Amino acid sequence: MSSLKQKVQARFTKNHPEFSSIDGSVAIGNLTAEQKSRRQTLLNEVTARYVEMKASKKKLPDGTLERIIEETKNDLGIHEVI
Repeated sequence: MSSLKQKVQARFTKNHPEFSSIDGSVAIGNLTAEQKSRRQTLLNEVTARYVEMKASKKKLPDGTLERIIEETKNDLGIHEVI
């Protein structure tokens, strides 16, 4: 499952640069400790939810990851990091 987790995290980072970049380039090192913590919390929860859902089904419908991301952002109240 670690391969699936890595794929989900890479896709999350690519599709949501507002949680990982400054001026469009990945610059996680430039985030404050609080921003890093919020980003990591969101990323971990999205990954856990996706992996759990994927384990119960062979194929997920298109847009599942995006739906999970939006639900998680709303549940955690994290809509932006920077």
